[in-house]
Amino acid sequence: MTQVEALAKYAARASFDDLSAESRRQIPIHILDSLGCSIAALGAGPVEACREQVAEFGGSGPVALIGGGKANPIYAAFWHTALVRYVDFMDNFLAQTETCHTADNFGVALTISDYVGGSGRDLMLAVALGYTVQSRFVDHASFMSSGFDHTAQLAFSHNAAAGRLLGLSEQQIGHAIAMAAVSDASFAVVRAKPLSQWKGLASSQSALGAMNTLFLARRGVQGPLQVIEGPLGIDHLLRMKINVDWGKQGYEGVVESTIKKYNAMIHTQSAVHCMVELVKQNKIDPDTIVSIEAEVRHVHGSIGPRHQSTCLLKKFLPGRSEAHSGLRAIEQCHANLLLEIPDLCADR
Repeated sequence: MTQVEALAKYAARASFDDLSAESRRQIPIHILDSLGCSIAALGAGPVEACREQVAEFGGSGPVALIGGGKANPIYAAFWHTALVRYVDFMDNFLAQTETCHTADNFGVALTISDYVGGSGRDLMLAVALGYTVQSRFVDHASFMSSGFDHTAQLAFSHNAAAGRLLGLSEQQIGHAIAMAAVSDASFAVVRAKPLSQWKGLASSQSALGAMNTLFLARRGVQGPLQVIEGPLGIDHLLRMKINVDWGKQGYEGVVESTIKKYNAMIHTQSAVHCMVELVKQNKIDPDTIVSIEAEVRHVHGSIGPRHQSTCLLKKFLPGRSEAHSGLRAIEQCHANLLLEIPDLCADR
């Protein structure tokens, strides 16, 4: 059995009853965080370009869109994934050597849940599946050090979650994953300076490709199931063997993910927090600070900066109310959304 076939079996057997009590408690929190990030992205220039793309090519239904309107599930997944990613405030998973944004799975989970007329439990299961599959690949393989972006793993997680909710067979899920994985790998250069707008949209392209292969697999199209361990496959490209024992995996990826407190790189969260607390305790006036240098973890070769700039760190200091306006807006979105999703809260 190939890795893709084992993953497909793992996805097909998943049920809400497999989720731990802690997962059931945390998943709605991550869903609300993702919805807040999505709402915050509405109106941004590149996001508006995505909206125009969806309006022109996405049809008129049957999936409801955040921000209004409807589209087919392929373009709805593209749209929702662009929204949750663009403001760069979504949650993260940190492994020993690499990281990923597990919230990149939210848009597909939301879209497919709506498409199949699913319940809050269905959405929660899809989120749990997506988060877990992506994080397991980050745990077991070095994609970014080999030049691949951490959106490359979404080819596996998107279709594991969507295939399960769509009711595909193990074989169909496997082919959907294989077709997406062999075609939609992205390169880590998207995160190198000078940054382009595509950094914030790369995961939405992964969602678009995955949903296309998902529905092709439902129609019987087959893909290379040996995409990982086959000749010139992913194992060859990464110069290592990926060997996840899917038979022993749970569905606890959300429990292992972290929600950002500050709109900064995940590796800087502790540095920013410590700085804010130091300023509070010592009653430092932010306007008197000339410069701040914080040495943070340097990952992925020369892609990320070793030192965060003064302007980035100073914007989080107490007294800089404008720096916290985005966070307060998202928190308010969360409070409002809790009142709007009774099905989700009841299904916990």
